Amino acid sequence: MLRRAHIALLIAWLGLVVAPAAMAEKRALVIGIDRYDHLAPQHQLQRAVNDARAVSAELGLLGYDVMLSENPTRPQFNEIWQSFLDRIARGDQVAFFFAGHGVEIDSQNFLLPRDIPMVRAGRQEQLRREALNLSEFLLDLRSKKPQVSLFILDACRDSPFGVAEGRSLSSSSSGLAGIKDPPEGTFIMYSAGAGETALDRLPDEDPTIPNSIYTRRLLPLLRTPGLTMPEMAQRLRAEVRQLAGRAQHLQTPAYYDGLVGQYCLATCEKPLQVARSDADTSSGEAHAWETAVVAANTAAYAKYIELYPRGRFAAEARAAIAQLDVDVARAQAAETERRRVAAAEDAVRRAAAAQEAADTLDWARAQSANRLDGYRDYLRNQPSGRFVEQARAQVRHRETLAGAWTALGGGRNLVRLKAFVDDAQGTEFAAAAKIRLDELEELEGAAWRDAERSRLLREYESFLVTWPEGFFAVRATSRVAELVGIRQQWTMLKGSDDEAKLEAFVHSHGWSEFGADATARLVALRRERATPDTGTLKTLNANELRELLSGAQIRFTSTAETITMSWTAMPSYRTTLGRDFLKKMMKGEDVAAEGTFSASGTKAGPSAGFEGLGAVVRSRVDQSGSLFLLQIHGSEKTPRDVDQRDRQFRTLQIVQDVFGTVCITTKWMSIMATTSPEKMPERCTVEKKGP
Repeated sequence: MLRRAHIALLIAWLGLVVAPAAMAEKRALVIGIDRYDHLAPQHQLQRAVNDARAVSAELGLLGYDVMLSENPTRPQFNEIWQSFLDRIARGDQVAFFFAGHGVEIDSQNFLLPRDIPMVRAGRQEQLRREALNLSEFLLDLRSKKPQVSLFILDACRDSPFGVAEGRSLSSSSSGLAGIKDPPEGTFIMYSAGAGETALDRLPDEDPTIPNSIYTRRLLPLLRTPGLTMPEMAQRLRAEVRQLAGRAQHLQTPAYYDGLVGQYCLATCEKPLQVARSDADTSSGEAHAWETAVVAANTAAYAKYIELYPRGRFAAEARAAIAQLDVDVARAQAAETERRRVAAAEDAVRRAAAAQEAADTLDWARAQSANRLDGYRDYLRNQPSGRFVEQARAQVRHRETLAGAWTALGGGRNLVRLKAFVDDAQGTEFAAAAKIRLDELEELEGAAWRDAERSRLLREYESFLVTWPEGFFAVRATSRVAELVGIRQQWTMLKGSDDEAKLEAFVHSHGWSEFGADATARLVALRRERATPDTGTLKTLNANELRELLSGAQIRFTSTAETITMSWTAMPSYRTTLGRDFLKKMMKGEDVAAEGTFSASGTKAGPSAGFEGLGAVVRSRVDQSGSLFLLQIHGSEKTPRDVDQRDRQFRTLQIVQDVFGTVCITTKWMSIMATTSPEKMPERCTVEKKGP
């Protein structure tokens, strides 16, 4: 697997000279980041933190004062970097190791902290601000004047942001920028060469191996005595190149040398003479291993195992032999296959006719089924068939329909669903979509008819909430706008005493809920100023009122409430209570007749049934009686309880206007409340069901 956009930037300023300055200290900063908060799962790293821990341990054994940080955010990174700088003095030996993601923009290298955002293509400037500029680290360290600097970058070398809109966020989608002239005293090492990608591990390799192939080769070299920095880099290059070659992958670590003189990480005493010739075999285990790596054959690895059966590289030598055996076996198998293919060419030619017939048959079956699965079966059975392009076109079309149906099937967008039905004709999705469309059309139509019957603003608004993308949405929106306008007119008019304007409003908008309000207002105004005509007003007595109420059924249009009335007898104290409250509600107007009643309703309020007082009030508007019902519900059982228990009341007034019957009701309200009950006029019908 390719090294998880893991840039391990091991920039180590190491002051490693033969004769170090007096009192010089060894300082190292090691960073490992393999968890990125905003990058995709495939760009999360697995071994960067392990690499950092391993390098930190090795540097500690070399005498370095090591600062280790795992998965830092940008602020945390900056804080630990500043702490690291504060500890460095002139002439110190300094090392910096970074393992994680990195990108190159305009020939400048940037390290990515844990909280780097997911930057879209063309946003290089945003990336510059959010990432950490390597050049600035070099300048910071140079100002401290350390003795020697070493930078080691173990990186995936390709941008974790990928390619979008035809180009990568970085100017190069693979690799960090090289450094032509590194500062004096600086040695920089990359885990791969320019344009190459670094492997995290070999294919089919044990996932428990903790380090990348670059770092696992680096670790044993850090403490190898007698190795100069260039020698270590060259040896590391050979070993990593050979190891990556097992996976047919090219990875040649690069390095940039700005050192003056010879420097060794461990010690330059008794330097190991690294052999460059196959004939030189006197340099011990390290030389034997490098000889085996360069030769890269079974005999060389076997020779190393013979000399050092328990050597540091014995396990890798055995693995290399096993890999070479696999390669030989694969080559032999390939040759056998070539011979088999050559021998079978005649059979293939004979099978061509049968294949063509099978292709034709599979295509006929796919067309007959005319379903997504059928065309997919054809492509699976005939990946090189004559009808592949036609099958792919059908699959693309049906996959598009499948995705659209998934989005539409559970929704209520009738317009898009209708278009989908038209587009899906001739496919397996058409029937289900048509059934769903018919079902939604029926539901929306019923909801629209209910809204039209009620003509209430809240019903039209509720319709739009439920069917914002239905066939009647435009008409509902228009009706809402119309009713809102009427409501605004009524808002300005409802406090007016201008009967002419009120009457004009009723004639123009009497069909609406606000027309009922206007009717009630007009009735109230005329009742206040008109003189009753006692000659034409019929005054009902209690018996007549009882006959009027018994068996009467009142049906409310918008709320669908039904109240059934019947004659009853109430205690005198409750009758007195109702009469006094009725006079208060009617503001002293004359009551022609009154009687007590009981009622039951579908939405009766605090109790399933209630008792009340009914009256016919002299109307000063149309010279007729207006039925007024007052309902009182309480928990008192004796007259003494009247003033000690709370009771609830609800009033209902029935009047006639030019558009029919209007019932002006209130909600249940405490009799002890200080505010007036809110009146709710709506259309209703009064039917006498009893004898």
